[in-house]
Amino acid sequence: MLENGQRNIDQVRANASAAADQRVRDAAAKYADRIAAVEAGRDSCTAAASKAAAQHARVLAELLGEADRLAGIYAEAADESRVRGLACEAAYDGIR
Repeated sequence: MLENGQRNIDQVRANASAAADQRVRDAAAKYADRIAAVEAGRDSCTAAASKAAAQHARVLAELLGEADRLAGIYAEAADESRVRGLACEAAYDGIR
């Protein structure tokens, strides 16, 4: 029963984290879109600077997405390691 409760808590936390990560990625993408829109309305002198800023925002959005993906992989590996460790402890306690 306690294990199921902890699993539920872990799932709720994972869902909340995924939602927060998605909001950050969405905000970065919106920022890149806004910069691109501003870039389209500028004269040629400022267009280059705006274009560079838009490219930087797009790179930032991509980096955030990649960092989030990798964080998910690392978290999954840590969770699996924890579960295996607990199972190992239980097996050891069972044969003592």
